[in-house]
Amino acid sequence: MLPLIETIRAEKGRLMHSSFHNDRMNESASKLYGRSFSFDVDAVFSDLIPFDGMIYRCRITYSDRIIKSELFPYQKKPIRSLQIVNANRLEYRFKFEDRTEINALFDLKEKADDILIVKNGLITDSSMANLIIFDGKRYYTPAIPILHGTCRARLLSENKIIPIDIKPGDLAHLESFTLINAMRDFDPTDFNPIKNINIPIIFK
Repeated sequence: MLPLIETIRAEKGRLMHSSFHNDRMNESASKLYGRSFSFDVDAVFSDLIPFDGMIYRCRITYSDRIIKSELFPYQKKPIRSLQIVNANRLEYRFKFEDRTEINALFDLKEKADDILIVKNGLITDSSMANLIIFDGKRYYTPAIPILHGTCRARLLSENKIIPIDIKPGDLAHLESFTLINAMRDFDPTDFNPIKNINIPIIFK
């Protein structure tokens, strides 16, 4: 079985939103291996996270056991533009370490900072994050993402975002977008104009 990965944000000496990461790890391993698991990311990184004012990216590689754990300083990279690409056959329901297919799609980004994947006519995710769209009043997220992210799950549980089907043609009626994942939390000030999403003629 290919190994999976889990990435957790850490700051001020502790992991952020660890329960959502435990849930995803245990659910993924259970579905893949056919038995229950009780991974605990806090136990993995106990006493390892510096209390120094920096933000860290904690990465766990696992299968039916923890293979390795790593800790890296993190600096947020601006993502201001997206290139729409089509990938009807892409499957990434589980967060596998092998990202060959997604990396190949990322190479199609041209001058954009990242890609925005369209599958079966619907907008899904970027290469590394879930999407949030703002219409001027409410925040939406694609109902069927490529990967169900932990930040997305938390925002849904807090009723801060609304899951809907979004087609490329719908973007013209929307206002702005941002990307979220474990390292990039929801920030209402970090949205970019919809015009920064390049939509190929075939999708217009």
